Amino acid sequence: MRQLGGGFFHSHSAAADLLRPTLQLELFFDRAQRVQQQQRVQHRHRQSQGVVAVQTVQRDRAADRRLVFRHFRRRRCDLVVVETGLGGLYDTTNTITRDDKLAVVVRIGLDHEAVLGGTLVEIARQKAGILTRHGEAVVLRPDDDEVGAVLAAEARHRGCRLRWVDAQTGPDDVAHLVEDGAVAAAALEVLGTRTGLDLAGRLRPLASLALPGRFERVALTGGGEAVLDGAHNPLKLAAFVDRLHRTHGGRRRPWVFGCKPDKKARALLEVVLGEASSLCVVGFPIRGGDVPAGPSIDPDELAAMAAALAPDVPVTVAPDPAAAATFVRSATADVVPVVGSFYLLAALRPLLATL
Repeated sequence: MRQLGGGFFHSHSAAADLLRPTLQLELFFDRAQRVQQQQRVQHRHRQSQGVVAVQTVQRDRAADRRLVFRHFRRRRCDLVVVETGLGGLYDTTNTITRDDKLAVVVRIGLDHEAVLGGTLVEIARQKAGILTRHGEAVVLRPDDDEVGAVLAAEARHRGCRLRWVDAQTGPDDVAHLVEDGAVAAAALEVLGTRTGLDLAGRLRPLASLALPGRFERVALTGGGEAVLDGAHNPLKLAAFVDRLHRTHGGRRRPWVFGCKPDKKARALLEVVLGEASSLCVVGFPIRGGDVPAGPSIDPDELAAMAAALAPDVPVTVAPDPAAAATFVRSATADVVPVVGSFYLLAALRPLLATL
């Protein structure tokens, strides 16, 4: 079997784990929320499909991203997975204009409204900016017809062939895993046709994959576990809750929450408080990079908001991640969810490892 060389740049989705068992990957993680706040190139041990030995390279986040693509070119990658950081139209990753680019669009939700727009239609216009001119795109069919019309119109304007994906979910399915899996399978079918390899046939169930900060389960030495997820908008948080219910049941339990100042804290708290037996609101540093450095939302402000929304839920104010770790240590529960920001996870995760 021919071995493909593949590259991966700027990930917070399941794409890395989807491709990692199949392709020889040079994995670049360029994300403000990455736990070590660094870029990494990782190579996994040689397996039956032919994956190279372990190597780690750290780079300054501010380094010119063009060096990343030069690296992929030097390594002669056949396929490179590139994820946009914000929107699409004006994202730096959208400098790729070659007509063999396969654009992929999954479910569109409200996030980064100050930059992308305050409605799904406005955000869809930004997302549509990655559609390949005179090329091809795989797109999850939106529930909102107006959103679908925006994507279709931009595709026609660009001469881009759209492959709509209709994901069928059952009552026992975690909807977002089914949707993402269907989109990944469709994209791999297209790439498989181009390469002559059955890439889609090697796709593993998404629930079996692990990615830092996405339903990441951390065992606690005192018993139980913390489940870390960077969900920071209502759509992603609802998806997290759905999966939590299916894996751990729907009973109330202690939660930890904190978020950046630009997030919809009230809407997020409404979801969390509907699930929490108690709540720890935490402050944490934002170390800069893609966004300005500074503090998160003041936990006292979050506590006041939570008290107004759900006065019967006890609230603990943690001024910093160390205090939040103490809350997790003292919680008597099978699982303690920690949500709201990848920056929070970056600060708290090393502390949980010592509990």
